[in-house]
Amino acid sequence: MKTQTRLLISLALLLTTVAACARPAPATEPAPQPTVAAPARSGTIRFSQAGTANVRDIPSLMAYDVLRQMGYTVEVVPFAKTALIPAALDKGDVDFSDSNFTLISTAVAQGAHLQMVANKQGMSFAFVAAANVTDCRQLDQQPVSFSNLQSVGYMLFLRHVAANCPGIKPELVLIPESPNRVAGLAGGQLVAAYLDLQEWVDLQKQQPGKFHVLVDYAAEFPDTIILPVTVRRDWAKENVTIVHDYLRALLEAQRAVIADPQLLADNIVKYLSIEPARARDWADAYLKIHMWSPNGGLTEQNVRYTLSMLIDGQLVPAGIKPEDVADLSYLNTVLDEIGRQ
Repeated sequence: MKTQTRLLISLALLLTTVAACARPAPATEPAPQPTVAAPARSGTIRFSQAGTANVRDIPSLMAYDVLRQMGYTVEVVPFAKTALIPAALDKGDVDFSDSNFTLISTAVAQGAHLQMVANKQGMSFAFVAAANVTDCRQLDQQPVSFSNLQSVGYMLFLRHVAANCPGIKPELVLIPESPNRVAGLAGGQLVAAYLDLQEWVDLQKQQPGKFHVLVDYAAEFPDTIILPVTVRRDWAKENVTIVHDYLRALLEAQRAVIADPQLLADNIVKYLSIEPARARDWADAYLKIHMWSPNGGLTEQNVRYTLSMLIDGQLVPAGIKPEDVADLSYLNTVLDEIGRQ
């Protein structure tokens, strides 16, 4: 009987052991896969800077920091005169330019291998006059100031004059840098001047009621391109990734400040060393006139429109076409990636 009991116990233990061996092994969590970091970018990108950086440059400055975080070395090359930039770009001294539409188009017409790939900004200027000047006919034989005779602002002024006060002959005073023109207005040496918006905002606070906008460029000429983002054709073909990376960073910065006025004000403080209250005034003024486009601001329509102005002014030959000065493919590729707004 004892022997039989021992056999039954042994059999039970054996069956338990077999069952345990037959039971499937508990499931295990898959080992976490290592995160593969995006390859860091490399190389140096050189951007021109026309004059002193101001509010219109804020999204660009933000984009430069993004490029640095990606691994690029970013160099900003200052130019005292905007007119020097197209030749420097064509020679390869810089990779991206912020020279104006007139200078880029005339350079292309003269054989430069340049192309616009985006529009850096909208209309950031206004033509401001003394309060007692209410009609452009009053500017005849009076001192008015522009930065140069190749500026888009001067071309637009000529269009306004042709439509509203043909035949007047103002005394043209060429003064580089908007703050210097403000000094001429405030001191009474000028009766009207082409001013950057931030200087106009300050002037209204400093001397309220003494001046007003005589020609509202943004309202009168909304399709005009002022400062396109321009590259060399061959360089862009060889550096497509860099062009896309910059345009993506620029558009994302522009969209961010459009959506958040305080972000724009904070970055004005950061990059321009301006006190917060003044920075907020500037931010509100620039956003009110829709300074930046969330979609890059370069279209065949506005390129054609701005070219027509230069053709009428005999600054470029009549046969020049939008595709001669602009290539929308880089911008469209980035917009296809990040979406249009």
